[in-house]
Amino acid sequence: MTYLKNKAFLSKFKNNSLIFVIIFFPYLISKIINHEKLVYIVSTFLLILLFLLFRKNGLATDRYIKFFKNLETINIYFLYLSLLIFTIITQNVYLDYETISWDIPSYLVASLPIGDGYLPYETQWESKGPVLMYIYYFLISISGKSYIIFRLVNDFILFMISIFLFKSVYKISNKNKVTSSMSSVLFLSLFSDPQYVSEYSELYILLFLSIATYLYIRDEFSYRNLFLIPLLISITSLINQVAVLFILPYFIIIYKNNLLNKHTIRRFSFGLFLPQLIILSIYIVNNEYGVLIANYFLIPLGYTTSGDVNSFNELRIWLREYFYINKFLYFSIFTLLSLEIFRLTKSFKFDKFSNIVHLNFIISIIIYLLGNHGYTHHLMYFVYFSMFFIANIKFNNTYVVLFSFLLICSSSIFIKSFSKSYENLTSISSIQESYPIYKLSQEIDSQFKGEYNILALEYVLVLFYLDKPNYSYIVHPTNHFEEYIEGPLVQISKIENNNIEKLLLKKPDVIICNSMRIHRGVPTDNTDFKCDYEHYQKQYSQIETSVYRKDLKVEYYFDPYKNMNVFIKRG
Repeated sequence: MTYLKNKAFLSKFKNNSLIFVIIFFPYLISKIINHEKLVYIVSTFLLILLFLLFRKNGLATDRYIKFFKNLETINIYFLYLSLLIFTIITQNVYLDYETISWDIPSYLVASLPIGDGYLPYETQWESKGPVLMYIYYFLISISGKSYIIFRLVNDFILFMISIFLFKSVYKISNKNKVTSSMSSVLFLSLFSDPQYVSEYSELYILLFLSIATYLYIRDEFSYRNLFLIPLLISITSLINQVAVLFILPYFIIIYKNNLLNKHTIRRFSFGLFLPQLIILSIYIVNNEYGVLIANYFLIPLGYTTSGDVNSFNELRIWLREYFYINKFLYFSIFTLLSLEIFRLTKSFKFDKFSNIVHLNFIISIIIYLLGNHGYTHHLMYFVYFSMFFIANIKFNNTYVVLFSFLLICSSSIFIKSFSKSYENLTSISSIQESYPIYKLSQEIDSQFKGEYNILALEYVLVLFYLDKPNYSYIVHPTNHFEEYIEGPLVQISKIENNNIEKLLLKKPDVIICNSMRIHRGVPTDNTDFKCDYEHYQKQYSQIETSVYRKDLKVEYYFDPYKNMNVFIKRG
């Protein structure tokens, strides 16, 4: 009897010791070793330890079981509230930075003409789908055209995505609150990275995808879902063209499960094509269908072929960056992906990849590779669907390790974020007034008594603050000289050849530009057009902008080489 007790004690001791080593040993190594390949050294150790623990497949001890059972008693609405608080705190650390991504101001400006009765693309062009412009205009309207309120409203969208993720995993994991909470908390923790604290088109697509995924997990292809799911996916494709690929998993499941019949095809097609036909009809009636065709066929193809980066290398860099942001956050995502690979390769079967989660995960990777630019926001789908893998982890020692990593990382992120977020959230009005580009917009406005126009070839956020369209049809500063964009727009007579040169000859009232910036990590002179005072001094005066440009709060990823040249036409 004593021998059995000692054996049981020894077994528990070994299990607990291995768990303890996995949780803290990689972190200790990262603090002890100073090597340029530190990430890879630590990752190799962690991978080996995880593999040993996975092969051992030891069940969690009674103490852990009791602990997790107690967590299951927490009220689910308290968990929702906790996710909301976590979202608000982790998303507003950088609220005092005026811009994180320059894509967002371009979307804001491109959506403003909707308020004057214009269609998206009719007077201002952006590369994304028309529904994104309507979403932006709706959010701008409910925000009272306040940029900072607009940013805060988008936190609620991220929160809703985390709730649908929670509900989906809750269903998959047989109503396991701990597993569901882990998936949502890890998702929000990864999105606390500044590169994801922005209102990218992918955020709104994820909202619709998360709803579609939840509907399928809950009811599969019920009568209602045969219409609603393709409807939701269709809407995502009108936000960003490439999102149409997320319809493929549902096609595959329908075919695999022998659901292909007249009834299924009719309802599925109705849901899929209804939004497309409505938008197409509107553009045909208004004689704007040419730009819609260009935006959905010609320009996306050009965008894909214009990229020249190694996407797999960029993926490695993206994952490595989390190591420097928060080591336990890196350990969490690394552990999750490693355990899923171990599980899939233990007894490889193609059937394992035929469920909605894995199919969507594969599509997420394909979309990232098709983008061919290595942008981190293209990985937002990858992040979302990988969170479902937590539901595949059995309640054993690997589960305890991942929970521990996640508990440490989420706690540290929350604690680190709290003070700065609280400071930002309690001084919202003063923050917007202190934004450098906002102050610049007020100075520009003070130069005029009547109406005036602005050609913004940089810092287009000025246009949003002043509620003015760009003098140029193309809004985003980096899109003016892309041949794959310029060519199709010239063909449909939306712009002319050498468009910017001809617009400058028309002498707009205000010109905003820069003569140098960092391009792909290298300080680069602007050779596309003249942006120096000597060229404009006969007809324009120049505003002194150094106080705005040198303000580090103007952009999170500060570019010290980028100028802020503002020229005002003399009366």
